[in-house]
Amino acid sequence: MHVEPISLDQDTFTPHSLIQLRAHYPWLQAWTIDTSEGFTSLLSELFAKIEIIFGNPPHLDFLYLLDEAHNDELFQRKLLVFIEATNAFEAQNNALDYFVAQAVHRATRTCPRCGDTLEYVDNDGTYHLASQATRVLICKPCAALDWEMLPDPECDPANGFDAFDTFDMDDSEESEDGEQNPLESETETEAELEIAIEDDSEVIATTAKPLTLSVYSLNELNTLETELTSLTRDREKQMRGLITKLKQTGNDKRLVQQPNDWRQYCAGLLESFPNFSAVITFISHQMALSANIDQVLALPPFLLMGPPGIGKTEFLLTLTEDMQGKLEVIDMSTSQSGSALAGSEAFWANTQTGALFNTLALGEVANPILLLDEIDKARRDESYNSLSALHQLLEPRQAKAFKDLSVPTLTLDASHVIWAATGNNLERIEKPILDRFSVFEIDPPTKEQMYAIAKNQYQRALERYQHSGLFEPILTEEVLATISRFTPRQVRKILESAIGCAAFNQRHYLTIEDINQCSRSRHGQPKAKIGFV
Repeated sequence: MHVEPISLDQDTFTPHSLIQLRAHYPWLQAWTIDTSEGFTSLLSELFAKIEIIFGNPPHLDFLYLLDEAHNDELFQRKLLVFIEATNAFEAQNNALDYFVAQAVHRATRTCPRCGDTLEYVDNDGTYHLASQATRVLICKPCAALDWEMLPDPECDPANGFDAFDTFDMDDSEESEDGEQNPLESETETEAELEIAIEDDSEVIATTAKPLTLSVYSLNELNTLETELTSLTRDREKQMRGLITKLKQTGNDKRLVQQPNDWRQYCAGLLESFPNFSAVITFISHQMALSANIDQVLALPPFLLMGPPGIGKTEFLLTLTEDMQGKLEVIDMSTSQSGSALAGSEAFWANTQTGALFNTLALGEVANPILLLDEIDKARRDESYNSLSALHQLLEPRQAKAFKDLSVPTLTLDASHVIWAATGNNLERIEKPILDRFSVFEIDPPTKEQMYAIAKNQYQRALERYQHSGLFEPILTEEVLATISRFTPRQVRKILESAIGCAAFNQRHYLTIEDINQCSRSRHGQPKAKIGFV
């Protein structure tokens, strides 16, 4: 049975919200809920999941919820959930742990007063490349409301001074006879204060921007535009179109940031990809360094070696999606020259910009992940070497001044790009390139690890297609055993098809027949032949 969580308007929270919550879930009457009002909506979703897992009403031995201060933040509180179900199966407990962890994580980014999402701002009210220690989480609506409700100290008799005491007489305007006029100075200051209060929400929205990086100079873009008159008609038309796109996307790109709870995130990533423990340890170490600087996602070049289909690309896709970043996959096995990365020479009539330029200059982020897929199959003969550009790009100092061969006027700062590669044979990769990567051997997952991978793939498939509330949150042991026979790459594709098959048959759960049918259609069913008999 699917239970819809109650709908609570985030803008109309009242002290009665928890009362409404208990009214919607009567079985809560026996248990203690000592949480902030802003958590009511996410708790409602958690209780709905508990009913899905254990039935309505769920049979519980114990339930206690509260929250406490977290990281000394003014707006941030940590949700604590203590729950024990009666005679629960292992699968039910696993599902419960999953959804409780989700709720606890969401609570650290939710305003405990109004339920809005918290955002990072520097403690002086600005956003810049500051130390993590100087940044705080705030709720913009509540911060704006607090500002508006502050009393005017100049008019408060309790302060023991009048309005004129707060002004520097040296800065006030003088009257025609040379005397200073504090009244005019006061009036102007009050007017400025009123404007500041009226625009407070806008000011916060303006200062609370994500970290950005200018990946190229606007002066060079203007120079590029002045050079158009010297080009052929076709080349001028091509360049005008490119310049238009550059102006539309702008030169300031967002720097993708890692989660504040990066330790917890890496632990969850290991549960989803248990055979990637070495590379996840490597990533966690890099996140520890970034956490003490600017929280920007920054990873040295790394190479994942292993047989096809074990989840190398899926791992990078998951990492990118979780960070809300950008992943660009370049198939090096089909690349015939370095133009795939660095563009082709400008004198060619069909010159094109490379993948790095398109991702960085025309994209939205300054630190995208560029995946060099099957790097060991890249062409490298005397005439063409599709990896030649990497000698510069894998060195951050040199990457700050990268130029695409098709647009040599524009200098790109590619020093924040994250380079990842996959391959199957180390001996086929030239040593100067290999030495620039941290290499990790990824083994095929064990049977137990495939169970964890299949569970993760199923959850991600439900989230990807927004079906989390329509299907059972966990797979049966029989379905898990069946799907785990395939490789991680095959699992993802089969599950996506199987969910559609179940929906077609008006079921909210998967069966072995769904898995077998979808696996045959993808991996064993003979192709239909067309012709005369």
